[in-house]
This record gives sequence, structure tokens and C-alpha cells, in this order.
Amino acid sequence: METERTTASLTAELAILAPALRFDGFSSESDMPMQHYVTDETVSEMTLDHLSAAVGHALEDCTDTIGETLDGMVRVAERFGEMVEVSRAFVRLMRGLSPLVGGVAKDIDGDERPAWLVGRSPEGHIIGVQTAVVWT
Repeated sequence: METERTTASLTAELAILAPALRFDGFSSESDMPMQHYVTDETVSEMTLDHLSAAVGHALEDCTDTIGETLDGMVRVAERFGEMVEVSRAFVRLMRGLSPLVGGVAKDIDGDERPAWLVGRSPEGHIIGVQTAVVWT
């Protein structure tokens, strides 16, 4: 019988997995480093508006590309034979945070902008990864 994951256990796992991988989703022109992200505050549901309020940025919604992004991480790892198990573990963890929300800061000038791929922990914290995208 599997016990429900806690915010603390999810954060600890993301702190190990995220820095080992590179993010190339949301149509980014370059793969970028990732770090875990978690809020102290809780939300009753996971929405782009909740994420926007938490990160303090107006966000472009990239939620519809999350499935493609996660699948792509595993495909690339398998093709190159590197970090396959880490990629699979990361994708499993993220898919367990359903519903997932993705957003890119649209109120920042420049080609590199912060991005988030997050879900909601069982206790209601926004949790996932912070990264960046390059859009020229």
C-alpha cells in the first residue's frame, strides 16, 4: 500500500532530480537548468492565476504543452542513453501532481524569461520546478 506523498518528501526528491536534468519545453530555443520550486502558502486548487500570484509575474499559459514537454524529456534521455532513470523518475513525480500548470513570465523583457512547471501537493502547496525559456 502506497502512502500519500508529503510536500517535504516531494521537495526532497525534486531537489535531487531537477538539477540533474535540463528543460527544453515550452518551445524554448535552448535547454535550461531547473531547480525545485515550492511555496510556503497553500492553494485550494492549482490554476495559472494561483501560480502567477505566487511568483509575482503575469504568465503566458503553457499548460497545453506539458504532456509533450514531459514525454520529450524521456525520449531525449532514451535516445542519448543518458539520465534515463532520472528523467523517468522526474516525469512520474510531476505527473503525480495533477493538475499540472505551466507558465512563462510575460512581463519581463529579453530573450530569456523565467518559467515554471508545477502542480499542487497533497497539503496544497504549489510545487514543481522553476527554469527559464529562451524565445528570440
